[in-house]
Amino acid sequence: MANGKSSVDWMLVQIRGYNEEKGYIYAAQYPDGKHITIARKNKKGEDFIGKLHQKGHMFYAPVGSVVAVYDITQPRDDRDFFLAGFAKTVSTNLAQEDVYVTPIKVSDRLQKSGDNEFVTAMVLDADPIGVSNAKSLRAAAKQALERNAGSAIALRGPRGFMIRIGFMDGAEKSAAKSWEFMGRSGANAGQTWDFHWTAAPRPGRQKNLLKTIASAVEENLKDPKAFVEVVGIARTIVKDFGKQQRRQNLIGLPNYKESVNDQIVPSYSMAAIVVEKQDASRNIKNQFPLPNIKPVTQVAGLLERHRNGDDYPVQLAPLKLEANKKVAQSVGNANTASTAASRSPQGSPLRIRDHINQSGEVRSFIVTGSAQALAEHKDRILSAAPGVKPYLVKGGEAYAFPLNL
Repeated sequence: MANGKSSVDWMLVQIRGYNEEKGYIYAAQYPDGKHITIARKNKKGEDFIGKLHQKGHMFYAPVGSVVAVYDITQPRDDRDFFLAGFAKTVSTNLAQEDVYVTPIKVSDRLQKSGDNEFVTAMVLDADPIGVSNAKSLRAAAKQALERNAGSAIALRGPRGFMIRIGFMDGAEKSAAKSWEFMGRSGANAGQTWDFHWTAAPRPGRQKNLLKTIASAVEENLKDPKAFVEVVGIARTIVKDFGKQQRRQNLIGLPNYKESVNDQIVPSYSMAAIVVEKQDASRNIKNQFPLPNIKPVTQVAGLLERHRNGDDYPVQLAPLKLEANKKVAQSVGNANTASTAASRSPQGSPLRIRDHINQSGEVRSFIVTGSAQALAEHKDRILSAAPGVKPYLVKGGEAYAFPLNL
């Protein structure tokens, strides 16, 4: 595998097609779009691939869907073939839904507003903000509180900030302590900071919590291995669709809990969250813990990108086929080089699109255009994807590129 392991807990993929006879999923793997084939690990167990491919099933995942795949192994020396324990459909339409991958924490108790009960979640921003000294703590917190901060995820809930103090273990951050401060209703970032900074200390304490942390920041940064950072937080609602059982299931999820000093406390897990683009509230429609059966949690949210700084995308975008990318680049060059006279009404002489057969499989993609455009750019098209030999389809209206699945 890309990370050098023969097994991983989870991966996110976009469906390219199915082989019903063999029981395969053809997919593009996030984040790089690598083409892979997925089969069931246990042939006697639940046929999750059949459910993904079955129209009308609640887990139906047509071509283009985003799916979370769990409990994955590589059974042989084949970088592109995987066995999976199960999978869940995350989104069937990225044009209508936003999918974010980030640490979240689902509340372990119901919240109330009048007669209404609901479940909330804390969602961490894409990236933390580094702090070099105690004096820069306020500026970092104010930046994290801004809804339009560069790394803020597009949610509409109240904003807050987390302060982390920890130590580096090589290139990764090791265990850290963290504290969370939520924004005030109707207050701007500066007013929110001032509220927490001037709060009365607890009985028996000389300083309040925020001032105590600021002193700890100054002291810890004397150690060259220490790090201090601030992370923006959005508090939002996880939709329950009016179902009490769903609310109970959400607060009971073990994926967002951790044992600390013999007490079970809410904790962060990586998750894929789905938000409907047209939903003005920008609440979470669904959440998918990553991993699922064997929870991996961290109270301070030091997970994946937040722990090791990797570049896994926070918001998932549709992936293109690998060969498609190569051809698209060549076609793009052809479009740029074409004269205005040879361009289609849309401005480009050539088009490229995936071809889905009657079984819902992406077995090829085609380059289309006028007879003049196809003839003019024939050499460029034929050499666009090394190792893939395109053929002129019946009628001479397009070149088809078969995929080696």
